[in-house]
Amino acid sequence: MKRLITAAAMLAATVATAHADKERLARAYGAYAHLKWCHSIREGYAVKFINDVELERGTAAIKVIVDEEKKANPAIDTDAAWEQGLKMIERYVHPRNANYPGQRDVCQHTLQQLLSAQPARIEKP
Repeated sequence: MKRLITAAAMLAATVATAHADKERLARAYGAYAHLKWCHSIREGYAVKFINDVELERGTAAIKVIVDEEKKANPAIDTDAAWEQGLKMIERYVHPRNANYPGQRDVCQHTLQQLLSAQPARIEKP
């Protein structure tokens, strides 16, 4: 289970640091897919790893990242990047991992890394 934390944390950390990396979008998509898994895996429980508000924030972040990537590279294949992102995380989003005691922390770390990967958009007042 230690590998789970390490691998998921590494994926999330690379999202924030891979601005010039050609796999940045795939990593961001992978982090977002992990976030969605974290949200859905505890459906019906009082305490969720990622609540509805946090998922909305993650969704907004991924949209900003995708828009930025499309502006930088209009020919980018977002479907291929999505598939690549899913392959990056497929072994971590397994139901057996839902009961791992540190899973909430891993999910929260993924959220924070995804949020920090989006560019700051400060509007003129």
